[in-house]
Amino acid sequence: MENPTEKILKELLAHRDDGVAAVHSGWRKSGSPGQYLGVKKAVRRRIAKQYRGLSVSAISELFSSNVLDLRSVGALILLETFRKVDAREQERIFREFLDYRHLIDDWELVDDLSPVLIGTISNGAMTPELELLATSSRMWDRRMAMVSTLWSVRKGDLDLPYHLSRMLSGDPEILVRKAIGWVLREAGKKDPERLRRFLREQGKFLSRTTMGVAVERFGKEERKLFRQDCGN
Repeated sequence: MENPTEKILKELLAHRDDGVAAVHSGWRKSGSPGQYLGVKKAVRRRIAKQYRGLSVSAISELFSSNVLDLRSVGALILLETFRKVDAREQERIFREFLDYRHLIDDWELVDDLSPVLIGTISNGAMTPELELLATSSRMWDRRMAMVSTLWSVRKGDLDLPYHLSRMLSGDPEILVRKAIGWVLREAGKKDPERLRRFLREQGKFLSRTTMGVAVERFGKEERKLFRQDCGN
């Protein structure tokens, strides 16, 4: 009898697109080891819905694969399951996920999972679990912490996103720096003046990468002024 991993892989192979895979591989850079089949995300989502309710331990087998599409389906299954259960079960899934997070070492997985899975549980608060992720020596944990605050941004609650942006402003990893910029840019859509105040106060502590992403929606001259004042 086939296990879920084998069945899902067969379904993915039926939708393989080498052309899409080649284009995707061209822009997919740091921190993304493994094989990409080129299966479109809409297809991956459709497959994931068929396996809603799969246990986190079973999903961990998908996360352990070197096939990026298969790992993505694992994340989408986890999200499908998480969204359909009550708060108590969400808490259980989240805590079980923390035990398997060492398998999450790809930015697409981090960015898909974090706002919903971590953001829902932290709900705008600096919880012990979020503190654990934000202070981890593991870069992917820190990106998870930062990206998870998009949940708060989308609700218009900006305190936690700005707090973590300050906390992680000196991070040496470019994927964390980009995540900070992304969150700040999104926060700026909710309250542009608060973003401007933050950048004036904290700009010298932000990397050029972070600042560049954070001010993308500003006018040319304003972008130039903020970039002049940022760090390295």
